[in-house]
Amino acid sequence: MQQIFGPGSGIHVLLRAAGVVDVGELLGVKDNQPITVEALIRERPDALIVTTTGLESVGGIDKLLALPALARTPVAANRQVYAYEDQYLYGFGPRTGQLLAQLIRDIHKST
Repeated sequence: MQQIFGPGSGIHVLLRAAGVVDVGELLGVKDNQPITVEALIRERPDALIVTTTGLESVGGIDKLLALPALARTPVAANRQVYAYEDQYLYGFGPRTGQLLAQLIRDIHKST
């Protein structure tokens, strides 16, 4: 089951610090909850941040972007999917600063 994160999650703090809009916040998510197809279609995300194991679990980027929740969103067209190792993304340990710098580089490189 895919989850979306919002305020109350560490991911939200990283997204804010990276200067991007957190779709989870727009959807009213507190901490995290399962993603709904309708919500993603309505909010039309431009980019996704996922874990490497999450991406592998759906069969890679092509299969991820073919999911009904994403196929009709801008992220399916622009293929801006950023996959990070699970502990790196969720760990909030000594590599958090490095992760934030990498997120900023990755997300803003195409803008």
